[in-house]
Amino acid sequence: MVKIGVQNLSDFELLAIILRSGGRNISAIALSKQILEKFEDFEGIAKTELEDLVLFKNVGLAKATAIKAACEIGSRVCKSYRKEVKK
Repeated sequence: MVKIGVQNLSDFELLAIILRSGGRNISAIALSKQILEKFEDFEGIAKTELEDLVLFKNVGLAKATAIKAACEIGSRVCKSYRKEVKK
């Protein structure tokens, strides 16, 4: 990641970093692909509820909360950027 830069990572690679680990017999990359296949993109994940995320095997409350927190950070950054652009 250091060599290519975080901006060059795919969505599933970014989500895998947030997850930190997969589970027994599944990598964080494979788990992130499953999640993104279900919700299509980060916007879809952001619109879903924690309860929908914990339905995935190997996603407990801690991982689901980390995913939703990352989405909220992204949302706040976008809001801040829009405020700056309007000035």
